[in-house]
Amino acid sequence: MKYIIGVFLLWSVAVFSQVDSEFGILPKFNISSKINSKLKWVNSIEAREKIYDQDFLFEHVLLDLSTSVSYKTNLNERLNLGYILRFEEGEVIHRLFQQYNIIQKINTLKLGHRIGFEQHFPENEASFYRLRYRITAQKPLNGEQVDENEFYIKVGNEYVWNISTEDIEARLSPYLGYKINKHNKLEIGTEYRISNVLDALNKHRFWLRTTWYISL
Repeated sequence: MKYIIGVFLLWSVAVFSQVDSEFGILPKFNISSKINSKLKWVNSIEAREKIYDQDFLFEHVLLDLSTSVSYKTNLNERLNLGYILRFEEGEVIHRLFQQYNIIQKINTLKLGHRIGFEQHFPENEASFYRLRYRITAQKPLNGEQVDENEFYIKVGNEYVWNISTEDIEARLSPYLGYKINKHNKLEIGTEYRISNVLDALNKHRFWLRTTWYISL
C-alpha cells in the first residue's frame, strides 16, 4: 500500500506540476442494509484530503455524510433517493440527489449506467443544480463472475453538468477491486477529474480513491 501511494504522489507531481491542478486522497466507507427483496438502505462517509506541498503534506478539505434508499424497480434497475450533508471549510452544504441505475451483462462484462440529478444548497452561496451520467465496466480477472477472494477490474467514466454555470466536468476512474467475502469488498484506484471542459482554462484534479463496501 505504501508503495502504491508513493508512486501515485510522485507521478501526480511530475505530470501536473505545470498546470492548474489538485491532488489528494478520497477514502470512503459504504454500508448497505437490505430491508426487503426490493428495498435497501445505503449509508456512506467520505473524506477529501488534499496534498498541498512538495513534502506531501495533507490538508483536510471536506467530509460527506450520505444516506439513501435504493428501490429495485426491475430485475437490473434501481431508483435511488438520497441526502448528503457536507462539511467544507466551516460551511455546511445540503444536497439532495435522485439516481436511476441500469445494469447490463455481456458475457463476463458487467456494464452499469447511472443517470442522476442533484440539488445543492450551500449556506453562503446561491443554490445550484447538476445533471450527471456515469458508465462503468467491471470484469473479473478469473472466471465468469467475481467470487470470494477474487480480484476484478472496474473502469468508470462520468460527466457532470452544472446547469447554473454550464460547466461540464469529466471524470475517469480505473479501479482494482477485491471481493473479500459476500459482505465485504475493497476497491482502490485513481480518479482523474477535469473541470471547465468547454473552457480553455481547465482545472485538473487527480485523486487516489479507496472504497470499502460493507453489506449487512
